Amino acid sequence: MSLLDSGETSALEICEKLIELGLISTKRFSTNKPKDYGQVYSILESLVLQGTVKFIEDKEKQDRIYEIVH
Repeated sequence: MSLLDSGETSALEICEKLIELGLISTKRFSTNKPKDYGQVYSILESLVLQGTVKFIEDKEKQDRIYEIVH
């Protein structure tokens, strides 16, 4: 939530920040997408269901954009 609050809206960017902070694995798929992307995406989707985060767009099946509901 703090990353969304600070302006990060991309699930992929959130993954990269979490990797930098040492909070998720640095392992990647051959496409260079972090292996923990699915886990981060799942958490963001659960926040959408709770109504605290809003899904904005799916960027060509490569990334998803979210924002905090105010």
